[in-house]
Amino acid sequence: MTTRRDNRRKTAGSRFWSRPPFWLGVLIIFFGSIILAWGVYFEKQARQVRDEAEFASWDPSWPELPGASGFSSHPMEFIRAAYAFAARRPDVVQYLPCYCGCEKQGHESLQFCFVKKRTASGIDQWDGMGFT
Repeated sequence: MTTRRDNRRKTAGSRFWSRPPFWLGVLIIFFGSIILAWGVYFEKQARQVRDEAEFASWDPSWPELPGASGFSSHPMEFIRAAYAFAARRPDVVQYLPCYCGCEKQGHESLQFCFVKKRTASGIDQWDGMGFT
């Protein structure tokens, strides 16, 4: 008689793991945690962009960005920070290669994708290739 009870317990316990609601709950928790981690990651990146934008601050004497009112795939803070970094640190940006195909226009490095014309007093004209 004890063997019959043990068999019932084993089948009841094994049915628990084969139930669809259990696995559905596991999947919901799994994907929910992935979405939460993804959101935390992008929030951290947004904070980092804000901090870097403070590091490479925008100079109000610079001209307006080309296509600033148009659609871009990145936040405007990020684009301004990239242009500001390129303006303030040409010694670094000149060594970074560009992959957008603008070498046909005479660009030698990433520096030329952001700053089209530089004068002694500062930036005279931006290049729109920095948006790509």
